[in-house]
Amino acid sequence: MSEMAGYVGQSLQLALGTVFLVAAVTKLRGLSRFAVTLREFKLFPKALAGPVALSVAVVELGVAVSMLSGRLLELSLPTMSVLLVAFAVAVGVNLLKGRAISCGCFGSVAEQISP
Repeated sequence: MSEMAGYVGQSLQLALGTVFLVAAVTKLRGLSRFAVTLREFKLFPKALAGPVALSVAVVELGVAVSMLSGRLLELSLPTMSVLLVAFAVAVGVNLLKGRAISCGCFGSVAEQISP
């Protein structure tokens, strides 16, 4: 790999780590609000919203630490992919149902899901 490609890869790794860190901290600071957002997606029983919210936030934090430290990337990269695909599927399902709900992105309740 060329030196420039290495710098680009490291820059992307740090950028993604930062995005996941901000997302995780935002979710952890407003965990009940994130649980409400998950309930609005109506993809699993309402009673699971709290545990799922905490689990997602903790996993995102783990991905962020891994990306920023460069450790356990072989675990965090597929985990990050699963998180991103799960979010895309959740948004897609709700868009197909014609639902106008908050995406919950970075704690925002004003931002609605959209293609």
